[in-house]
Amino acid sequence: MRLSIIAALILVGGCASTTQIETRHSDQAETEPARHILLAARTPEQDKRVRWEKACAGTLKRSGLRITRAHKVLPDWQEPGANALQTWIRDHGADAVLLADITGLLLDRPDFPDENPATGEPEIQAQWTFYPGRERPEKAEEKSVYEQIRVEWITPDGRRHWAGIARTHEAYELSVVAQSQCQALGKTLTERGFLPTPN
Repeated sequence: MRLSIIAALILVGGCASTTQIETRHSDQAETEPARHILLAARTPEQDKRVRWEKACAGTLKRSGLRITRAHKVLPDWQEPGANALQTWIRDHGADAVLLADITGLLLDRPDFPDENPATGEPEIQAQWTFYPGRERPEKAEEKSVYEQIRVEWITPDGRRHWAGIARTHEAYELSVVAQSQCQALGKTLTERGFLPTPN
């Protein structure tokens, strides 16, 4: 029984996720694709910030692009605006900041059965229902599970050249969510000329 529960957890944690990008505002890139960006995740939870930035940076990595993670150079940054981020990219010659507000990420796992106090094992009961003379009714549609973040592309002059929403479906682990979101963001920002084309 314990092995079957472990296997179920692995399957849930390893499920592929999909992210859709909804563009709310966009200006066509006026210069060459960025060579250096500051990647920043806004959240009061420092551990979540570090993990999201690390996973996203690995996903966006490509030849000709330097990515600085904000938690390394601005570890105490938590302002509601982006003034400190803009100052940093101006002072360090970066082309833009990719700012993601991940405060709303909940990352709730599905409910699993409570343990049986007598055995310490999860209490799972098989249920079988028969429908004589007719087909079994269709399963009710499951509630959609998704995580949503707001993302902005800001240049040193303070202009927001791109802003949008990333919605990630069927993912429960932060690194998986970040990778899915940043893969989709990378595709969108490359198509619009903000990021260099991956090799």
